[in-house]
Amino acid sequence: MNIKIRLFIIFTLGIGFVIYGIPHFSPEKEVTRIPRVLYPLYEQFGTAGLGVVLMAIGVFCMLYAIFTYKRMK
Repeated sequence: MNIKIRLFIIFTLGIGFVIYGIPHFSPEKEVTRIPRVLYPLYEQFGTAGLGVVLMAIGVFCMLYAIFTYKRMK
């Protein structure tokens, strides 16, 4: 697969993580869909901690894709 397509997919996944992490800061909604890998973090820090981690993973993926694409040019 072309590297540009891979970077686009990584960037899109990063956007998805950020969008998925934003609702975890809402106090009126109980979170029911917790990724299994991040469940220990949810038990330790609650919904806000889970939202922060999801958004951090998303930002990291987006920055990785952007800087790798710029380095290719």
